[in-house]
Amino acid sequence: MMLNDDVFGNLEYDMSWDGKTKVTFLGKEVEVTLRVRGDESGKFLDTQKQAYTNFMNQQETLMLDVANGIFDYYNSVRDEYREIFGDDADIYAPIINSVDELAPLVKFTHLIVENFDEADRIILLLFKSKWDTDMGVGVMLRNEQIDTLGTQDDVL
Repeated sequence: MMLNDDVFGNLEYDMSWDGKTKVTFLGKEVEVTLRVRGDESGKFLDTQKQAYTNFMNQQETLMLDVANGIFDYYNSVRDEYREIFGDDADIYAPIINSVDELAPLVKFTHLIVENFDEADRIILLLFKSKWDTDMGVGVMLRNEQIDTLGTQDDVL
């Protein structure tokens, strides 16, 4: 089933509503999967529409906060991964000194607009990571503030 929503654009339903959106992350515009939680009816909560609109309007500031958060998170887990990777540590978990050096280590893949909370605006951001190919990185934004940052399991 297809839907052209006035806020989310073109979406297709297959257990969730999926489309594409463009977001700037680490200085590059990237196309990511936009997933809007909801049932087949295609009726979305006002908080979902507001969450997405606010995110897109504030994306420059929010994505800078997210990048800084991922940088701090990476540095908090890096030594553990360096031990795991041993001789390959510099490939999969290199020592980096600035947010700009994150680009080869993370790939932004999904922006999910949640519907489990009618009171708060919830956006989940999912990233593949070079150091943790199974769990990646997840960020939950609640009312345009970082609420949770860790593995994808932490936010899903």
